[in-house]
Amino acid sequence: MADKKETPWVYYFSKTLNMKYAYNTKTGAVTTEDKVEYTLEEINALKGKQITLEIHELKKIFDGKVVNDENKI
Repeated sequence: MADKKETPWVYYFSKTLNMKYAYNTKTGAVTTEDKVEYTLEEINALKGKQITLEIHELKKIFDGKVVNDENKI
């Protein structure tokens, strides 16, 4: 019998985004049902704030990256 490999992905549902998303317990990355990917760096840039529908749609449309620019002029 083959060893059962554990997947690092845990699945949740976001009421804010109205879709499922997967959280990678090894890397901290998040991938949404509509294939938008957030790195751990991007999640940290939100400083504990939730990914809003507006942030998500902008990232999806522009294939952008979430950054923390509070120290920029």
